[in-house]
Amino acid sequence: MKSILSIADSFFTLNDILINDNKVILLTNDQLPKSREAQFNLSNRHLTIKACPVQVAERVLGIWITLQRSDKFIIQQIKQEISQVCDSL
Repeated sequence: MKSILSIADSFFTLNDILINDNKVILLTNDQLPKSREAQFNLSNRHLTIKACPVQVAERVLGIWITLQRSDKFIIQQIKQEISQVCDSL
């Protein structure tokens, strides 16, 4: 994970891309300390990312991602989107 973040950080620096560290999310089912935080030392900064709880779904680039193997959340989202479309008609 550290090497992937290091490569991404180098790419962002090379291309003058700024990343909002406050919007970074970490989805993992690995054991973490009680604080659910993972710390990374990158080339020019220190990054602390708080992992989302396993049961939480996060939206990334318009796609809902969850670590649980449950269709309940997806079905709820589909119903909500259909309801919004019907309401707008």
